[in-house]
This record gives sequence, structure tokens and C-alpha cells, in this order.
Amino acid sequence: GKYTLTGSYRKDGSSYLPLANRWTGFYSIGGVWDVTKESFARNNRTLNSLRIKASYGGSGNANNFPANYFYQSTYANGTYSGLTTQVVNTPGNPDAKWETTYTLNFGVDFELFNRRLYGDLNLYDKRTKDLYVDRRIAAEGGGFTIPVNAGQLQNKGFEWNINADVIRKKDLTVTLFANGGYN
Repeated sequence: GKYTLTGSYRKDGSSYLPLANRWTGFYSIGGVWDVTKESFARNNRTLNSLRIKASYGGSGNANNFPANYFYQSTYANGTYSGLTTQVVNTPGNPDAKWETTYTLNFGVDFELFNRRLYGDLNLYDKRTKDLYVDRRIAAEGGGFTIPVNAGQLQNKGFEWNINADVIRKKDLTVTLFANGGYN
């Protein structure tokens, strides 16, 4: 009961992507250490609960594909020297792949003074890679703009939640709380 270890693996696929990049595996791992179950913390009257937790994992973003089947070239009717012909409407992106987000979390849950004061503190680092951005193809290639996996984004910060039961009676409990974050 002192340690908890969790993990997962899944493979997601989307027909919006080319066959070579359609399926991608994503994993996560996490752990919790319940410090108050250690012998050095068992008889502490001030500290009721202290849990240290960490996790790391990834996922794919299926909600940000630029269009349906955008990896395929599309054609339209056009004219060339007065003759009807087919022309490229969009060149497609056969190298398109998932946008992926990986998040690292580290936190502490605590309860003090017979659970009169309790809360949690959390640090996180969230990084998204292969974001879709528009890239212009040179005029010799048609001057098109195509979505490519070339962007990156990082969010990191700190979140906290503190609660205090200022009145705790048989029929009445008054709790003051505050939470916040820095990103």
C-alpha cells in the first residue's frame, strides 16, 4: 500500500493520415509514494497524509487535422493553351503525421492537523511536437500552401490548491479554499 505504479499503452489510428503514418503508439507511466505509510512518518500527529506523485505520458491530437484526407492530392478541371485539362488543386502532404503531446507531472498531496489543512501542489511540463503549420511551396511548385508537421509548443507551470476547515462541528463545516496557477 505504500507504492502505486500505473502504466498504459495504446495504438491510435486515423484514416485522415497516410497509410505509412496512420497508426501511432502512445504510452504513459505514473507512480505514487504514500510517505505516511513509512515507519518514520506513521506516528506523526501533525502530518495525516503525504503522497508524492509523478507521471509522464503522451497522446495524439486527432482534433487538429487541417482537413479530411489532406495528405492526398486533389485535381480540378482547368485549361492549358485553350484546351481543357486537369490541374492540381491541392498537392497534398504524403508525410503528414500525428501531432503529439507529452506531459511530465510532479506533485504532492497533503493533509495536516487532523485534515484541517489539506491540498495539493503540482508542477507540469507539457510539450506538443509536430504541430501543423502552413508552408508555402515555391512558385515553381505551384505556389500552394500546404499543412506540414513543423511546429512546437511548450507549456510549463505550477498549480496549487489549499483548503482549510476553519469550523468543523457535527452539523456544520466551513471550509476556506484557494487555488491558482502559474503558466
